[in-house]
Amino acid sequence: MYGYGLDIVTNDYQFLFRFALETGSLIEPNDFDSSSICNNFTLRYSEEIELERARNLLEFVLQGR
Repeated sequence: MYGYGLDIVTNDYQFLFRFALETGSLIEPNDFDSSSICNNFTLRYSEEIELERARNLLEFVLQGR
């Protein structure tokens, strides 16, 4: 069960898919705009510790951009 979620808004799908793969999450699309392009996602994790690791990694990556 993937009960823990990390919300991400991005249009950089390469980053999104790689981050999800590296952190072991499922990608859940949340919102589509008028052109059917999704830019709002929730990454789902099965354990809270996985969520915290992913959140820390994302903060680290965003500080470097």
